[in-house]
Amino acid sequence: MLHETAESLKPPRRPTSRRQVHDTGQVRRNAWRIVCAGGYFAAGFQGTIGHSDVWNRIDAPNRYTFSLQDEGAPAQLGYLHGLFGALPFSRMQPFADVTGDAVALAEPGTVYVVYLPHGGAAAVELPGPGEIRYGGRWYNPRTGEFVRSKIFEAGGGRQQLTAPDTNDWVVVLERQRP
Repeated sequence: MLHETAESLKPPRRPTSRRQVHDTGQVRRNAWRIVCAGGYFAAGFQGTIGHSDVWNRIDAPNRYTFSLQDEGAPAQLGYLHGLFGALPFSRMQPFADVTGDAVALAEPGTVYVVYLPHGGAAAVELPGPGEIRYGGRWYNPRTGEFVRSKIFEAGGGRQQLTAPDTNDWVVVLERQRP
């Protein structure tokens, strides 16, 4: 009598049958989430099925074609790199005192980068007494531009952030020098 197990019921695993298509927005949102959570990622096409003739030799009957179409993701990753390149990234760490649908990276007391993947609202708890001032600016991760300068200037404590719309947005909060 044949006994079926969960493993034997799974379809055969063939790497060539996976659909790994990532649109520009998905690449951007995932990259920002990963970086603002303190992680790192790799993006590229080495090893992609069809990238070379290796898969065509291994699975010759199926002939895999590969065409690279730049739909904007490299430029969007460049905006992420450009913003963090201008900040003390090597000293920044994940920042947990943020609420809402947001993730943040900070050099506490100096600079905070809060990513809101779906716009909306979030709150951030900034350290320091009232005489420490922070300035905030909205950054559009889709265009690589600051769209509003000085959205607020406030002291330490809980600050409410509301994105301009339901797209993904970044707010950069920096300690102001007296």
